[in-house]
Amino acid sequence: MLRVRAEEPCRDRTAMLVLLLKGVSYGFSEVEGEVVVPCDILESEYPEFLVPVFVALRLRKVELVEVGIDPGASRSGVVVLAGDEVVYRGVLLTSKLPYSLERLSRYYRLRVYLGTGAHPFSLEAFQWGDRVEVVEVEERDLPIVEGVELGKDHEVDALRILIKGKLIKMRKSLGNTPRG
Repeated sequence: MLRVRAEEPCRDRTAMLVLLLKGVSYGFSEVEGEVVVPCDILESEYPEFLVPVFVALRLRKVELVEVGIDPGASRSGVVVLAGDEVVYRGVLLTSKLPYSLERLSRYYRLRVYLGTGAHPFSLEAFQWGDRVEVVEVEERDLPIVEGVELGKDHEVDALRILIKGKLIKMRKSLGNTPRG
């Protein structure tokens, strides 16, 4: 059985932790182990996003987390990928997105595929260092994803941006690979 608990200094947030994970359908009940959620994740501006994502990423023991973002004027579609598994798909307030990414980058290396299109949005103002790689992805000619349950347009476009971005990265790495 999985045991999720708050870091010691913020133990008083345990009830909030339970509420945040109660409606999440990541299959936590089938997993063994323990995850300690840090206070800065629990006490962030967007714990309803960060806590389930943090727990899901800890369970998958990944080092690199890929994030697809379809930025909108006020709300942005977000898809979080751990390995080949989508651990989050939803819509977040655009204004809080950079801060949520900064919190995640304290624990994981992030590759952010950022859609560039109708709404100008930049992550350049943030001093990420080598923890976050931002890949700008033109929103024209996004791939069609058959079999994806239609949800909010931003969610679906975030997934399509992530897929196109991964293809661009793969194409670049293939171009740099010597033929043998």
